[in-house]
Amino acid sequence: MGLKGWLKPKKVIAVEVVQGKIGDKREMVYSIYYGEEEGVVTVNKKKYYFLGFTERSYEETSNSKALAGAAVGSLFSARAALVGGAIGAKKKKKINCTLGFKDIETGEVYTIEIVMKPEQIHRLDKLDIYKLEENKLDDNNNEAQITTAEQIREFKQLLDDGIISEEEFEKKKQQLLS
Repeated sequence: MGLKGWLKPKKVIAVEVVQGKIGDKREMVYSIYYGEEEGVVTVNKKKYYFLGFTERSYEETSNSKALAGAAVGSLFSARAALVGGAIGAKKKKKINCTLGFKDIETGEVYTIEIVMKPEQIHRLDKLDIYKLEENKLDDNNNEAQITTAEQIREFKQLLDDGIISEEEFEKKKQQLLS
């Protein structure tokens, strides 16, 4: 890679991990490089198929502000402490995401759980999802033949890992069986 390749901007997303791992080593933060091949990402200099992500929104209450509001309110009365605690409690919207990856070499599937702010979720849309239906060429340059049962098993694993919903799994299963 010459100077031109070195100066080329890298497409990367850094994610803070709550649970799970990619590859052999669990890390608190992963840098996910994308864009070289469709559906393929690089993490710790190793290539993975990106299988997709699910998201679930929730609200988190700031307990420290609730306590501060209650403390100020308690200076006046018990009722004011309750009101002050309720007013001081600030709800923050967050999104819990589960991301799926498949090791290109071993076929092992990994999932990680991350938490993002709503304004950050668009970053995950930059990652191309690997299409399981598009079979790649094997070492002998023959098209790889994946049976319907194997494809359903792969989608079932994605369902079990929380990467796709029950509805998505059933839809894909019916599509494969028809």
